[in-house]
Amino acid sequence: MKKIAAIIKKDLKRYFNDPRILVSLFLPGIIIFVIYSIIGGIIGDMTDLSDEEYTVYTLNLPEPLASLFTPEGMNVHLVDAAERGLGDEAVLEEIHEGKVSVYVKFDENFKENLNLWLLGQLAQNSPTDGAQTPTDPSQTPADNTPQDPADEPSGQPTPAPAVPQVKIYYDSSDVGSLALYNVYASALDALEDGLSNLFDVNGGNETFDLAEVETAADIMSAFMPMIMIVFLWSGAMMISAESIAGEKERGTMATLLATPIQRSHIALAKAVSLSVPALISSMCSFAGLMLSLPGLMPGVTLAHYGFGEYAALFLLNAVTTVMFTVILTVVSTLSRSVKEASGYSSALMVGIMVVGMANSIAPETASPAAFLIPVFGAGRCYSQIMSLSFNPLSFAITIAASLFYIAVGVFALSRLFSNERVMFGK
Repeated sequence: MKKIAAIIKKDLKRYFNDPRILVSLFLPGIIIFVIYSIIGGIIGDMTDLSDEEYTVYTLNLPEPLASLFTPEGMNVHLVDAAERGLGDEAVLEEIHEGKVSVYVKFDENFKENLNLWLLGQLAQNSPTDGAQTPTDPSQTPADNTPQDPADEPSGQPTPAPAVPQVKIYYDSSDVGSLALYNVYASALDALEDGLSNLFDVNGGNETFDLAEVETAADIMSAFMPMIMIVFLWSGAMMISAESIAGEKERGTMATLLATPIQRSHIALAKAVSLSVPALISSMCSFAGLMLSLPGLMPGVTLAHYGFGEYAALFLLNAVTTVMFTVILTVVSTLSRSVKEASGYSSALMVGIMVVGMANSIAPETASPAAFLIPVFGAGRCYSQIMSLSFNPLSFAITIAASLFYIAVGVFALSRLFSNERVMFGK
């Protein structure tokens, strides 16, 4: 094991001391984030919101605040829900149907409640050190008539009124609704800060974004498999394609094989050392893609997914990247030159893209056998996770199958390292 660790340490030191390799590891994720963010900005600029008419329902809207909800550049029509005789459920249903853009609901008697809350805060902040204020003897009752216990102070502070609330219901999958929500939330937050946080906007655990989570998730699952599979393959190819073939050309592989180390151990060490930078590159690409999606696709937010989905994606990325690294290392070992290895890797990438596209168009299948297929099973798992239909059994089958293919690949790599004709071209 010490000899394997020594080879891994030597290779990793060479990778991370080479500025070109370091740039190639982190640059794809940065480029993905920048390009997709720019595309999202361009799409947003092309969407002209000034030509549309937006209906905004309000409830208990104070007249002095009405101007906040008719921003310049947007044709907003305010409608009082109470005058229409519509309850909350009816208004929210119209938001789902796209008839209403936003519903702004103030607490009943919002202005009065705000004043009461302010008075309560002032009372709580007044000095109460326990010292009693001296009383004027002239004002003391002459008789010793006992007081009514109800008139005596209880010694308990009077609870402050509930914080006034403003609730904004919207649909983030609709560009206009999302834009209005951002305008309203920003204006109310600025007003709240000016009033020393005397009311809350969208407080509590209630759901205010009425976008269908399944719709946004379906959008993600449609294109995520192909994009992620291509990114993972590209990250592994940048390092692995020239690894063994490059060492053959430089003559360093012959020196390494002449050392008293089992060739199977050398093959294992090479697979591990190549997997580390490939994993870093794939995770950077994944982070860049996920962070850019909210700007690229309105209605898609990272909050749609929980810890379980992100953990599953992380594990699936890691296992798939290692499998791709082993495959590309085998290709590089079979090649006589870096040029030849790059050509084979690029040709295989076309097949990888086809398999990724097949996940987007192939019908859903409940057969566990489909998840045993290399690459296709991983793509199907990506679709399930991103569409919020995570299946633990399918995921476990895909991970187990990928680990099996990794073991087969490492075994094949060790056999190739023992083949003199492959390693020395004899």
